[in-house]
Amino acid sequence: MRKSIDERSHEVISANLRHRGIEVLEENWTHGSDGIEFIVIDDEELIFMDTATKCGASTCPVRSPTRSASSA
Repeated sequence: MRKSIDERSHEVISANLRHRGIEVLEENWTHGSDGIEFIVIDDEELIFMDTATKCGASTCPVRSPTRSASSA
């Protein structure tokens, strides 16, 4: 089954944080009806991150469309 755009963006954000050396303490933390996407620590600073994925249509393309020579 294909992953949703939200699942794919969450994975990319998580990988980017780790690549930059930012320690991810929690992902998808919830308490009752409240939640936060990431709790991280960077240079001894605790950061709470909520993310949103926006797309121009109901689904995003898996890869970028190619530009035709006439539109370049």
